[in-house]
Formats: sequence, C-alpha cells, structure tokens
Amino acid sequence: RSEVRRRTGKAAAALKDLDEALKINPTYHLAYTWRGRLHLNRKCYKAAVSDFNRALKLNPNQLRARAWRAGAYWKMGNCSQAAIEFDAIDPREPQSTWNRGAIADAARRASHGIVNWGAEGDPFWLDVEEVVSGQPLNAWAHAFRGRCFIGAGKWAQAATDLDRALQLDPDLAYAYRWRGELFRRMGQPHKALADLQRALKLEPGHPLAKKFKAEI
Repeated sequence: RSEVRRRTGKAAAALKDLDEALKINPTYHLAYTWRGRLHLNRKCYKAAVSDFNRALKLNPNQLRARAWRAGAYWKMGNCSQAAIEFDAIDPREPQSTWNRGAIADAARRASHGIVNWGAEGDPFWLDVEEVVSGQPLNAWAHAFRGRCFIGAGKWAQAATDLDRALQLDPDLAYAYRWRGELFRRMGQPHKALADLQRALKLEPGHPLAKKFKAEI
C-alpha cells in the first residue's frame, strides 16, 4: 500500500505506512529500504542513509539499498563514499530488477559500465555536474566523473578528469584504477599496467584492480 501511495504522490501517507510496518516487524529490511527511498526523494539524505544502513545490516545483499545509499552520499557531497559504493554493487545484478529513478539509474549505469548513459543534461549527468562544479578541488569528484565518462565512451573527458584527480591527490588508488582501465580500453597496455600496479600498491588485493589487470 505504501508503494501505491508513493506512486500517486502521497509521500507522507506512504511514510506513515512504512513507520507502522516497522513497528510491527522491526527486522523487515525491505521496509527500511523503501522508507529510505522516500527520504531520498524528499531530500532528507541523512535519514535516507540511516534507513539504508539498517536495511543492509539486516540483509547485506540488498543491492537497491546500496545503490540508493550511494545516491544519497552523492547528493550529500560525499563523493568518496558514493564512488566506493557504486563500485561495490555487484555487476551481475539483472538490470530489469532496478528501479528506473535517476539515482538508481546512476548506480546501475556505474555498476554495469553501460555505454548508453543518456544525453548530457539528463538527471544523472546533472547530479554529477552539480557536485563536481560545487567541489572543484575534490579529487574524488573528478575521479568519479572520469569513471562515468568511461562508461559513456568519452575517453578524452575521462582522461582529463582522472588526470586532474591525481593532480589533486597523487595517492588516490581509485583514480589509478580507473585510469588504468581507461588505458586498457584505449589499447595502451603498458600505461594500463603501470596505473593498475600503482593502484594495487596503494590498495593491495582490490578485486576490481585485479580484474582489470587480468584483462590486459
């Protein structure tokens, strides 16, 4: 019922329904997920993160909660945590199960490396640009936008952002990891290997860096 009310624009009533559901069953992880999503839509980002945390504590495999938590972190300007969350989402999750909202789409695109990222100016890109323009000296913001550009097939822009990220923070393993993947896709294996080895030196055993290195 709460979902029906949410879809018909009755967010306050939907929130009340979820509050009641959690009073009856405080271990119902999906209720925390959907309540967190309502908070996210209402721009109550701290409350959203709190609910997503509870959902993931009860069910660590709740990928939508993780995706929306990443979106909340991004909206809060916590670029580093958002980027880490996006990369932690299992890329094998079928796309058909994802909600089509802008935040979930951002997480889905980031986690699957989808090439068709939509036109610049859609809600996802507006979110990305807003954070980067608001934090021009944030290495994580540039690194994440660079990672997004890789997914969009915009390699020149990706290189510019990842280079800028490493100028701002020369020890940012995340930027080395994704610049290494960029070099791999561009057919520059020596540069790719150098960046991925640096990433693994900074974060030994990181699964994505190991995966990218194995694909060179």
